[in-house]
Amino acid sequence: AMMALCPRPSSEEGRRRRRRRPRRREAAAVGVALCTWVGVRVMARRSIGVQGLLSALGAMPGVAGVPSKCGSDGRSTWLWMNPADFNRSSFRHHRRSFGGGFLVGCGHSGTTPTFALLGRHPRAYAYAPNAALEYSVKPNSFRAVGGLLFGAPSLRDDRRLKALARKEKPNATQWLLKSPSNVCRLGYILKELPSARIVGLVRDGRDVMLSLLERYPAADPKGPLVLGRWVDDNRALLVYARDPRVLVRRYEDLFDQRPGGGGFPVLDDLLDHLGLDREPLPRMLRAQRSQKEQSEGKPALSAGETSGGGAVVASDAHTRLRTTQARRPFVRAPPRWPTQMTPKLKRVFKRNHDALNLLVHFGYANSSHRW
Repeated sequence: AMMALCPRPSSEEGRRRRRRRPRRREAAAVGVALCTWVGVRVMARRSIGVQGLLSALGAMPGVAGVPSKCGSDGRSTWLWMNPADFNRSSFRHHRRSFGGGFLVGCGHSGTTPTFALLGRHPRAYAYAPNAALEYSVKPNSFRAVGGLLFGAPSLRDDRRLKALARKEKPNATQWLLKSPSNVCRLGYILKELPSARIVGLVRDGRDVMLSLLERYPAADPKGPLVLGRWVDDNRALLVYARDPRVLVRRYEDLFDQRPGGGGFPVLDDLLDHLGLDREPLPRMLRAQRSQKEQSEGKPALSAGETSGGGAVVASDAHTRLRTTQARRPFVRAPPRWPTQMTPKLKRVFKRNHDALNLLVHFGYANSSHRW
């Protein structure tokens, strides 16, 4: 009777098999979790990020009107860069001090010399992490990406910049970042840093076109590296032009003085918008203009010009150009397109209706397009 009630003992081989099965399942689950964790973290540290993956699948809404391409190499604008809820936190409810200032715009639009000038303000800390003076916002610059388990932790660069400013420039009340590519990420910046201030510079598209062709001489003039970039970057900027945290100004107007030499109204606008007092501006301009040149007798470079007449092609040459620009006096340069733009390039520009509309919108031409 006892033998009938008790199950027959399993063989040794059967017991070993049953022990191996759960171990294999556990190992497979751990392997899948590890691969997923590594993959998502790698993705989050790249320009796509977890939010970019979700946006590609249609799981995240974005701001209407943002172009599909934007930036120096015509990359896709992932929706994490311009989330539809960018304005959910009112900037009025956040502390104004150390909110952060961002100088953006299409490349070769004067951001480098302007950034160098603003960095001379005694209460502004201009962060220049590399020789090109640029800092591009990433998906996890100011917030964590993808959750605690599988995502990438936030870099909290806003806190780091605030600490650097207090350490390296104790009187600073504002930190500044410069990168033209951040014009593609304005929604993210405004959402994560609601008290930030953004200055968007625009420049005559015909001069920018000539300048970008010097940098990319083999590029298609109407393509995403040249005219297409000027159009897309400025369209991305205009999406946020009505936001009170965004100030859009023409680079050429920075040099306009009031009658009788009574100051620079557009530069005053920039300082007011960034929360910086105007009083040091004359000293900032004198310091920038009196700065010694590396080579005597060379004229000041405006945005996009090259020294020695050579084309800026390689990235290291472009970096050297930016470094040189930051050391040059902040002075007006005459427009180049009236004498250097060929009839062929003019035809390329005029065939782009978006480019013509932007030229009229910014006041560089009238609707007749006779130039």
